Amino acid sequence: MSRSQEFNTQEVVGKATQVFWSKGYKGASLRDLLDAMGIGKGSFYAAFGSKRELFLDALKRYGEKHAMVYEVSDILASLPARDAIEKVFERVIDRAVDDKRCCMFGKTALEFWQSDPEIADKVAEGVSQVKEAFREVVVRGQKEGDIKVEHNPESIAHFLTGIFYGLQVTGSAIPDRKALQNIVSNALKLLD
Repeated sequence: MSRSQEFNTQEVVGKATQVFWSKGYKGASLRDLLDAMGIGKGSFYAAFGSKRELFLDALKRYGEKHAMVYEVSDILASLPARDAIEKVFERVIDRAVDDKRCCMFGKTALEFWQSDPEIADKVAEGVSQVKEAFREVVVRGQKEGDIKVEHNPESIAHFLTGIFYGLQVTGSAIPDRKALQNIVSNALKLLD
C-alpha cells in the first residue's frame, strides 16, 4: 500500500520555482530543491517524476503567478501609454540592479538556447505574453495620440520586448543603472 502525499503540491512547486528562478535549471541541484520544498527524494520522484518535469511545472507556475507582465499590468493599464512603457522599463531596471533578478523566461531561454523543444515552447509562451502586453499598450497609445499611428503596433511590440529582455541581460552582466536608463531613453525616442 502506497503512502498518501503529505504536502501541498502547489506550495512545493512554488518553492521550487523560487529555486529555479534564482539558480536556473542547471544550477539548481536536487538537494537545493528538496531542501527548499521540504520533501524527501522518494516523495519528489513520486510526485514529479524528474527534475525536468518539476521545472516545466515551475515555468508554468511562474507564467501564471510571477511573470513580470502581471506585476506591471496595473501600470500598463493606468498610465498614458508612453509613460506606462517607461515605468515598465524602470521596474525592469530596478529588478536587475536592486533585486539582482531577471525574468525566468529570459533566463531559461539563455540557459537552454532552444536545446529542449518543450521548454522552448513554454519560454515562447511567456515572451509572447510580454509582446502582447506591449502591443495592447501601443495600440491604446496610438488611439490616445501618445504614440504615432505610423508605427506598426506589432513591430513596435517586438522591439519593446527586445528592449525588455535586453535590459535584463545587460543589467545582470553590467548592473549600471545610468547605462540602462540611457538604453530606455533611446528606445522611447523611437516611439515619437
